Amino acid sequence: MSRFKADLQAEILEFRIPIKLVGLEDVKKRIEINREDGKYSINLNINAFISLPAMQRGAHMSRSAESIDECITDHIYDPIQNIERFGVNIAGSLLDKHGYSNVSHVQMEGPFIIQMRQREGKASTQAAYYLKCEVIGHRGDGGEYTYKIFLTAIAEGMIACPCGQEMSCEFSKEILANREDLAIDGETVEKILNVIPVATHNQRAVGTLTLQVPHPGAVDIMDMISTIEASMSGKIAGILKRPDEANLIRIVHQDPLFTEDVVRRMAYLLGSEKYERIPDEMQVSIKLLSYESIHPHQCSAETIISIGELRKAIQNSRVKT
Repeated sequence: MSRFKADLQAEILEFRIPIKLVGLEDVKKRIEINREDGKYSINLNINAFISLPAMQRGAHMSRSAESIDECITDHIYDPIQNIERFGVNIAGSLLDKHGYSNVSHVQMEGPFIIQMRQREGKASTQAAYYLKCEVIGHRGDGGEYTYKIFLTAIAEGMIACPCGQEMSCEFSKEILANREDLAIDGETVEKILNVIPVATHNQRAVGTLTLQVPHPGAVDIMDMISTIEASMSGKIAGILKRPDEANLIRIVHQDPLFTEDVVRRMAYLLGSEKYERIPDEMQVSIKLLSYESIHPHQCSAETIISIGELRKAIQNSRVKT
């Protein structure tokens, strides 16, 4: 006979209030993602919670830990193709093991490192991104499970300031116009400044794109990363030889962007066919943080909008012919 009381967590309480979230934080696990273009490892920090009804004294924490470990074990024998599926599996297992709970909440995040070819004909290198996935599971009145899934990609890029460049252009025009020894007319000056990169301050920027998705696999995380990078003035790299560095500087200064411009460009790219499986009612959050090079502070811009509203804005922006 056990000397322990049967179930302390189920003791009847005199003061009864529900608890929204109770569970485990900062559980460290490693998973493998099998994609068509290769296998990738992600070192995850996992938070796993359930809701606790007023009548229940405590949650069975060991069951939450078991849910994560069992999903890890299942994953070894049945590899997954995306991080969202892993999150849904944990959220469902939490509801299975905590029959008194109607809500499970899983948060996962970690670095996503992939191999990339740096330059044509050269050795590959690694690129690091950061992923987040949040899954909220609900137990329906009939016992069925439904899930809300949020997928986040974080990637870095480079932007150049349009305002600083405009001031540099005006300065260059004034200097060239006053140089009698050069004898360059105004029209030629304009042509020159439209061809050569004009100085401005530039900075590294971090883009964060969060999509609510209807089910695992509805969107490719690499498409989200590409959307962020394509919205910047230029794409940064870990290794740059002199020709590559010169080319990047030229590209960045030929496409100067405000922080707000990058957010709007990301939003516009979400209208592509890569995201056509995302329903109109799903929400998207778009943010850019610019690490300013000439200020002691940072600059950011963010918008939260439904995919349907975004598609309408894109459609209305097209020129009617």
